[in-house]
Amino acid sequence: MTLDIIKAVTKAEQDAEKVIEDSILRSQDIISNAEKEKHRILENGIKEGEREAAEIMKDMETAAQREVEKIYLKAEEEGESIKKATNPKIDNAVDFVIEKVVKNHGNS
Repeated sequence: MTLDIIKAVTKAEQDAEKVIEDSILRSQDIISNAEKEKHRILENGIKEGEREAAEIMKDMETAAQREVEKIYLKAEEEGESIKKATNPKIDNAVDFVIEKVVKNHGNS
């Protein structure tokens, strides 16, 4: 009977050792898989961040280009407006100079 008890205790210890070894191996696998998943998630996050940053930059460049075009058109309109405002003055100045030249040569 004592031998049976010793065999049963020994068997229980061996079973316990096997359970502990299996648990250690499973925990190592879980840790390894968690590390791999962590790296995969980080890589995906970085790629997604880069994609979003590129999209934001593209949108900003488009908006900036539209703003530049607006400024250019406004400057062009102001330039035309200045031309229209100064053309009569230039014509008057030319007429004035011609009149003075003609008078001066006419009086000579």
